[in-house]
Amino acid sequence: MKKIFVSYRGMDRSLVRQIERELKENGFYFDFVDDIDEGDLRNKPDELQKTLRDRLLRQCSGLLLLIGKNTHSPSNWLKYELKYAESNQWPVAGLNLPNRTGSAPKEITNYKHYHECKYEYKNSNLRQIISFLNKTLS
Repeated sequence: MKKIFVSYRGMDRSLVRQIERELKENGFYFDFVDDIDEGDLRNKPDELQKTLRDRLLRQCSGLLLLIGKNTHSPSNWLKYELKYAESNQWPVAGLNLPNRTGSAPKEITNYKHYHECKYEYKNSNLRQIISFLNKTLS
């Protein structure tokens, strides 16, 4: 089973659960940790958040970036996760969330192993992401 890290913000948690089910149906295992999303650990020290992220990132081989309104613009953690993905030559998939405005961070636009599409529940766009991850993680 392929393991990916899902990067998102707490405001998108309900969609994360939906996407999680679809990914599991297609043979993916992943980490997106509720206990380290910014809403839950806002007052925790950065070093604790870094330790938790590092532990999870080391177990993965790809990154799924959920893109929505203000989802990542102020996040230094996203930059950290992207740097980790790039240094390990991971594929990075960007999924534009429905009814959200926003765009991928500029740091990712020239990344060699990047694919982006819009998410709609149970549609072919998520299958594009799954296909991309399957090809690049094999």
